Amino acid sequence: MFASTAVVSGRKFFTPSSHNAGMARNIDQRIATFAILVVTVVAVSVLPTLVKYLHVTHEATIIDSDTQLPLAKALSLVSVVTLYLVCAFIVFARGESAVRVRSIGGLAILLFGLIVPYAISPTVPDPVELVKVGLTVAVFLAVWCIGAPVDGLKWISITASLIGAYSLIGLIVVPDHFNSAPSYRGSPNLTKSIISDWILAGPFWGGNTLGLYCVLALALTPLVASVRWKVTHASILSVTIIASASRTAIIAAAILALWWLVCRSRSKAFVHAAGVVLIGCCVSIVLALPFANSNPLAFSGRGYAWAASIGAWQESPLTGLGISYVAISSRTVSLLNPYSWSYHHGHNLIVDTLLKSGLVGCFVVVCVLIVAIRSIFKLDNIGHQTALLGFLLVFLIASSSEAIWYLIPTMPLFPVVALVFATVICHGSCRSNSFDSHDSFGSGRLERSAFGL
Repeated sequence: MFASTAVVSGRKFFTPSSHNAGMARNIDQRIATFAILVVTVVAVSVLPTLVKYLHVTHEATIIDSDTQLPLAKALSLVSVVTLYLVCAFIVFARGESAVRVRSIGGLAILLFGLIVPYAISPTVPDPVELVKVGLTVAVFLAVWCIGAPVDGLKWISITASLIGAYSLIGLIVVPDHFNSAPSYRGSPNLTKSIISDWILAGPFWGGNTLGLYCVLALALTPLVASVRWKVTHASILSVTIIASASRTAIIAAAILALWWLVCRSRSKAFVHAAGVVLIGCCVSIVLALPFANSNPLAFSGRGYAWAASIGAWQESPLTGLGISYVAISSRTVSLLNPYSWSYHHGHNLIVDTLLKSGLVGCFVVVCVLIVAIRSIFKLDNIGHQTALLGFLLVFLIASSSEAIWYLIPTMPLFPVVALVFATVICHGSCRSNSFDSHDSFGSGRLERSAFGL
């Protein structure tokens, strides 16, 4: 009698509704934890330069690129320490359960992509750089421990729209501190502005960085559940992209909008086929653009950066010339060279990686991208697939003319590049039958429950 009662009670306790309620609470907790991590990462990447450009103009920093503020340096240190503490708390609180329900493969590929370029570098990184690498390891480990649902990436879009709104307001109130200089970092005869003389840079060094930050975040707006908030965030980000006058970001945004229209109400098979075709086209552009060009003036002087980088890479084809090579060598380029303004990185994912890490580094990047693409195609939710494939297209388009593969949290684009890839890859490492898996719930009530967004 007692045994049968216990069985009945157990069955009542483990009803589908109670199980789903437990899943919903678990998902909400993970999204909330991930939101805290996102906000902290954004603070590390953006806050120091935000404070800096409130005190000095962009034109002043172009004249003196080494301009430093004690307050900005102090905020940078505080934000880095805070991020370390947040990551440590997450690992301590969720590490044990993560070991039980998640494969370590995703974390391993992330650490592989981070550490190998430094391991093969001919120059030894300075202690400060090693601290930053350790911070990246802490962030990747925290993301893996959270096993954040794909929905959690909406917080990257939300924080980016706040940065965009802040920048637009600042452009109107104190334009000298938010608008990039008309000469745009000394580039020759280059008129970038689309609206009046606006080259909105906001808390970043230039309009291109702000535009790329916003367009990568724009790709994640479909993950916001509320239509009203989705439209609000997308509108703010779109206006910011136009005000930044970043041609790369505007082209990427246009292709992203076309991707959304093409995939609207389509089947999963169609999204997969279209995604494969467009990814292939974008990869071809990334590979062909710098090697097929011979004009140093092409693409606003990027032709010079490509030619100079490829020429330097040939000195060490296998392992490249070191992570910090371009940052060091660009300071020695003659200011009399009319194209030298563009040579502060390789201005292309492949070219920049070849220069810094050689063929070995390219192999590492390709491995990480393949794992990320595989993780996206494994998702059951077609809405998630559409959003993340759109993000991947934007990333590849931007990577054809910019080097945005940032794996250090103090770099401005880390939240919208490395953090997104880390989340996708670690989410893909969840074991399909684990309590953490939630993709089968689609885009219904469980996804909308976190903060109503």
